[in-house]
Amino acid sequence: MGYSKRMLRLTHANNKDLPAVMKLFRRVRASLAEEGNDMWEDGYPDETDFEKDVDGHCLYIAKNGGRVVGSVSVGFDPLADFFPLSKDSRKLLALLDKCSAKEEDNLLLIHRLMVDPMDRRKGVASDLVDYLKGLYPHRLWIFSATPSNAAAISFYEKKGFLNLGPYDFEFGAFSRQILFCSPHTR
Repeated sequence: MGYSKRMLRLTHANNKDLPAVMKLFRRVRASLAEEGNDMWEDGYPDETDFEKDVDGHCLYIAKNGGRVVGSVSVGFDPLADFFPLSKDSRKLLALLDKCSAKEEDNLLLIHRLMVDPMDRRKGVASDLVDYLKGLYPHRLWIFSATPSNAAAISFYEKKGFLNLGPYDFEFGAFSRQILFCSPHTR
């Protein structure tokens, strides 16, 4: 059974929310490991990533009562987010071309969408994505999913995002990802 819109409170995270977000992250990471998905086993993300998101007003959370049941981070700099090692603008242009995007497009990058394992399949992830669509209309969304994360890939496809197949980012051991973008609204 899903949550009603009144039960979930969607908002920016603040410093007071960080302990709950980190607790959520540890539960999600453990659940992924149990499922054989090792995408967050290499030290990423760590607490400083979430602290930077809060400081940059880029971390959103879903609360049921006082409990954080989901979160998602956004970014706006694809060169820094996807190609942090080389900062190679040619790689960025190739990525934009793959997404049929242009440098002047307003981009929204999605990172670390996670839902508490006890609250999966209750509409939390969908509500977070819909919330961001309302906050950032007319943006081209670009993000990736680890190939071993079949649940995330299926979710994004059901939400109407385009699966553009494998793509090489600069994410260390997890550089080979499945690239997604939103359908164009131009």
